Amino acid sequence: MGTTSRRLAAAIGTFNALWEAGYEVICPSVTHPPTEDADDLLTVVDEDMSCLAGADILAITDGCEGLWEPVYAQAVGIPVVYAVELLNQPMSA
Repeated sequence: MGTTSRRLAAAIGTFNALWEAGYEVICPSVTHPPTEDADDLLTVVDEDMSCLAGADILAITDGCEGLWEPVYAQAVGIPVVYAVELLNQPMSA
């Protein structure tokens, strides 16, 4: 999975590329402040669950396959794709 800073750097670049391609993007790695304690972490996970509940697709960066979000998304039927694959295909209307 790499370090948090590596994942964050990849996420920011991917976030910007998807946004510029016209996708609505929610990226917890970018939009959430760092967690200070267990209560903060539970709040972040709850917000992530809410985001996933409304998602049509989950785009991930390389190395994030083992995080809980793609595992959960697949379990509830949300397609999980690599962001690079999403960026390499035309956006459907």
